[in-house]
Amino acid sequence: MSFEKSIRRGFETNSPRIELTGSTSPSFLAWIISQQTPNDKPRLIITASSKAATLFVNDLTSFAPQTEITLLEPFDESPYSGLYPSPRTLQSRTHFLWRARHAKSSDVFVASIEALLQKTIPIELFNNYELTLSKGEEVDMETLL
Repeated sequence: MSFEKSIRRGFETNSPRIELTGSTSPSFLAWIISQQTPNDKPRLIITASSKAATLFVNDLTSFAPQTEITLLEPFDESPYSGLYPSPRTLQSRTHFLWRARHAKSSDVFVASIEALLQKTIPIELFNNYELTLSKGEEVDMETLL
């Protein structure tokens, strides 16, 4: 389904509010977002490249340092190279998933198209291995393995 048809369908089915904003200047868009009060849902900013995503995060951080911004990084290796992504990239991507699952209305998520198109761990599997620990809580070592 094309982007236009998806948007039209969203309006026809009375789905939750759809808001589109665009700009050729990431700095201007970062400033606009920094001036807005958080709406009832977190925001997802999609950029054309990972470099543009990083620049946008830097711009938004300078305009609104109190804003929680989470960046989805693309894998640093091609899936066809036969090499595994770095542990830091894997950790960053799982952090993005966790933050998205527990998002607050003021959160801003930033991702490049490349990063969004790359598969990651299935959400059901991710949920099965999520474990919440409290300060002072005793946990059996087998639970953590």
